[in-house]
Amino acid sequence: MLIDTHAHLDFSEFDNDREQLLVQMADVGIKGAILPAVSLDNWSRVQQLSHRYGLFYGLGVHPWWMDAENLPIHIQALQQALNEASTDPRLVAIGETGLDGLKGPELAVQLEYLTQHLALAREFDLPLILHCVKATEPLLQTIKQFPGVRGVIHGFGGSLESARQFADKGFKIGIGGLVLNPNAKKLRHCVTNLPLELLLPETDSPAMAPKGVTRNTPLTLLQVVEEIARLRECCVVSLKEQLAGNVTQLFEV
Repeated sequence: MLIDTHAHLDFSEFDNDREQLLVQMADVGIKGAILPAVSLDNWSRVQQLSHRYGLFYGLGVHPWWMDAENLPIHIQALQQALNEASTDPRLVAIGETGLDGLKGPELAVQLEYLTQHLALAREFDLPLILHCVKATEPLLQTIKQFPGVRGVIHGFGGSLESARQFADKGFKIGIGGLVLNPNAKKLRHCVTNLPLELLLPETDSPAMAPKGVTRNTPLTLLQVVEEIARLRECCVVSLKEQLAGNVTQLFEV
């Protein structure tokens, strides 16, 4: 069965029908999701929801919520939270974190946050969930300073060359609703040519909704997988098995 490796089901957009959505997911073979926290303010919420509904979560600070003034406080709090959850089987990652060249504080601040997250990933032996928007080169250069770390570049929309560079550093490639866009030629070429063991299925719900969808949900995962299978001219059933194995291999779920 599939797992949505990136869904913000803790967001208020799901408050009215979260349980119903989870039932719908199970009915179509999506057995759960990983909830990546975005800020200190929602760490406890992703933990609570993961335990209530049998989901999984990551803890981290997303670039949009990074703050130069509070950086030491955030990192200290993250280390403490990871320590407290170190035996929690629902904790499977550090993140969401990363770099954003369009939104958030200046790059130097984001890089310091990222470096601290990478150090914690190595300390706690957890994979990272990384956001990357218009920041491929600085993200690659920073990852290189931490050999042995692993994770996923989520919501990937870049080139085959960039994907291979991330893969060489131990990172899988998160594929979401963008692949459904016929104009996303770089990504579709990438998905067609990357080794299957590098791909992870995700939706980034409720964000990144495909065209014609008002609110993205993990149910979109089925369309994503079907499109990957179509692009690669492979069997959907065998692809689902491979993707499920990829998720288990990285996140141990």
